[in-house]
Amino acid sequence: MLLTRCFHGAIDGSDVAMTDPKLLIVDEDIDFGNAVHRIAIENRFESLTSIGLDDVDPVLNVFRPDFAIIDVGRNQTSARILKIFLAKVPHCRCVMTTRLPSIAGAVDAIKSGAVDYIPKPTTPRSLIEPFLEGLNLNDIEQRPMQPDEVQWEHIQFVLKMSDDNITRAAAKLNLHRRSLQRMLSKRAPAQ
Repeated sequence: MLLTRCFHGAIDGSDVAMTDPKLLIVDEDIDFGNAVHRIAIENRFESLTSIGLDDVDPVLNVFRPDFAIIDVGRNQTSARILKIFLAKVPHCRCVMTTRLPSIAGAVDAIKSGAVDYIPKPTTPRSLIEPFLEGLNLNDIEQRPMQPDEVQWEHIQFVLKMSDDNITRAAAKLNLHRRSLQRMLSKRAPAQ
């Protein structure tokens, strides 16, 4: 099931340069996938977000990405995913990410053709950075993160580390539980 598809420029694609790199984001965490998607759009990627690996096969028939960020699930291995993925799109540069990192998994991913292996929790920007190194995007104006964005990302990081338990996250952040709930009920700061 496809979530979002967005181009840098007009919706009809008329303002999209033919050289805009294509990025496929495969992540079961919808909010995190959308955050990566927003950062990708800021960095002039034509971006497509997919919920899971089951949806990738039909997507690759119509969308040929230059880059991919793939979240490795619990019952999956990097080698198997990359073998299937790179068979369809051999020129694609892939970054693997997972909530269950291991040295063996990292070695497996790199040997199978991944450009990088990034354990979660991580920031959306850190997933895009391996792709920016090889592109000539000097004309892109990099905007520093605002304090409220840094605070929001830190709260999300601690919440994920606490298995989405608000009480434990509030204790780690030295906040009252209800204060943290109020912060979380607000929308994420505009990026």
